[in-house]
Amino acid sequence: MTFSEKCALLRRAYRLTWELDRHLFLSKLLKGALEAAEPLVTVWFSARILEALTVSAQVQVLAVWAVAAVLGGAAITALKAFFTHRSQRLEMLYDRRFENLLAGKIMSMDFEDVEGTQARDLLTQIHQNENYNGLGLGRIMYELDGLMMAVTSVLGGTALTVSLFRSAATRPGFLWLNHPLAVSAVILAVLLSALLTARMESRHAALWTDPEIAAEIKQSNAMYIFLWQLPPKTKHGMDIRLYRMDRTLEEIIHRRMDALWTFYTRVYGKSAGYNILGGVGSTLCYGLTYLFVALKALGKAFGIGYVVQYVGAISQVATGISELGWSLSAMLSTAPYMATTFEFLDIPNKKYMGTLTVEKRSDNKYDVEFQDVSFKYPGSDTYALRHMNLKFQIGRKLAVVGMNGSGKTTMIKLLCRLYDPTEGEILLNGIDIRKYDYDEYMSLFSVVFQDFQLFSFPLGQNVASRVDYDRQRAGECLRLAGFGDRLASLDKGLDTYLGQDFDENGVEMSGGESQKIALARALYKNAPFMILDEPTAALDPLAEYEIYTKFNEIIGNHTAVYISHRLSSCRFCDEIAVFHDGQVIQFGTHESLLADTKGKYYELWNAQAQYYTKDA
Repeated sequence: MTFSEKCALLRRAYRLTWELDRHLFLSKLLKGALEAAEPLVTVWFSARILEALTVSAQVQVLAVWAVAAVLGGAAITALKAFFTHRSQRLEMLYDRRFENLLAGKIMSMDFEDVEGTQARDLLTQIHQNENYNGLGLGRIMYELDGLMMAVTSVLGGTALTVSLFRSAATRPGFLWLNHPLAVSAVILAVLLSALLTARMESRHAALWTDPEIAAEIKQSNAMYIFLWQLPPKTKHGMDIRLYRMDRTLEEIIHRRMDALWTFYTRVYGKSAGYNILGGVGSTLCYGLTYLFVALKALGKAFGIGYVVQYVGAISQVATGISELGWSLSAMLSTAPYMATTFEFLDIPNKKYMGTLTVEKRSDNKYDVEFQDVSFKYPGSDTYALRHMNLKFQIGRKLAVVGMNGSGKTTMIKLLCRLYDPTEGEILLNGIDIRKYDYDEYMSLFSVVFQDFQLFSFPLGQNVASRVDYDRQRAGECLRLAGFGDRLASLDKGLDTYLGQDFDENGVEMSGGESQKIALARALYKNAPFMILDEPTAALDPLAEYEIYTKFNEIIGNHTAVYISHRLSSCRFCDEIAVFHDGQVIQFGTHESLLADTKGKYYELWNAQAQYYTKDA
């Protein structure tokens, strides 16, 4: 990455951090400026008081300077404390805003990108970069006060030392100090030693952002986090204990630590070398300036008060140059890691969102038809669906059956516009669904996926998918989904937290109970299309029978698409579509499909029925 490219990334990063939290941005700048100004103000007032003492100033004059020094120092200290506290408080919110930025991008990007590897890999890299030394966008905000402090120290210290080179020595034997060559030589020597310090600080900062070193440490951090989180997890804990995986984990950790120790020894060796050379540069800088100040003072160029001022100011300049070298190097070194963040944020949305308004119908009369639809997942050369034709009859219940990988769930993803067809089109009331407003079209569907997710929020919020909701309606949906008895047994009812991530009194639901809650969530949405992907897979036979007997009551006047591997459930549906190798190969009622003894449905039905009809 070129220097100009790094600078362009830094400019964009500063704009983004300003947009994320301008109050924190300003607070960090002021905090850094005040931290640098505090010692400079102290040095300046001390010089004035000492200078006044050397010229036998009156007590009143000394008192004025002393009071001014106390008030000035107190004001700066108070302001610095205020902006430090403000920055610390706002930094807690800044991390959340950054995470919200990433989460918002995920929610707004095309679903095919969410399921793809690029976005997931980039997001993983971003979090790993931020967790290791704050590389990436977070580094910009956290280095801001240090950068401002360095700049203020250099500028303020320089302002206090300008008169050092203008003051002329008047004592014989020291007049050569006034010669331009002598002044230039001192300035050049100070600058060279300061630049040496800055260069070493720069190398030291760049060392920890070196891609090879960062990759090694990120990998170690990722492994440690993964290994430390394994034992407490219930789903992993049982296998760890049963198969004594703890011994394997301990061995992996020890080997990793040994390798990491060798690696760190090499890195810290280089780091120590840079620190030593940087210290040499600082010592030369201090020594040359102190010598020059002392000689000028002996040459009667200024009094003792100015000696204090110049020595203190030059010390601040040297420190500022060192810190500036560190900060600038850290900024430039982290630019490639910021590029990862921007690459993620810049993933374009290719899906056409549509503009047509979906017709609002109280009778739920929506016609949906797949016309010669074919689909390949991004990056795949194999068709998941091929020349599929299917039409939903409004208000009827359609069962979709077939072997694993036959295209059933893919069909649902296309219907819900999580993906768009590779070929062909899907029509809603005769219009290509891609032409409809995306959000309005999505509101037509209530879906219970196989891998549905519940969240560690109260039960009612899980059902309603919102914080404020109709409690009576949520309870009715839960009862309709077969969760009524369990709901009645919960002390906090709808306010019961699911899981214990946020509430130690939260309740862990079984797989069957969770499936009922997911079904209740689909009912609460009350969309015209109800899509159930294996809705009874985790239910026991009695609970499954209860759902089947109430199926028509649960679905109501909605158009239902029911995906299942249990063909016995198909008898509750009006029509059945049989999928095989990405195509609909049979369509009809249970009786008509079973009558075709050479058909796939007959084969699947009998394959399952044999376990219930075979003699014991």
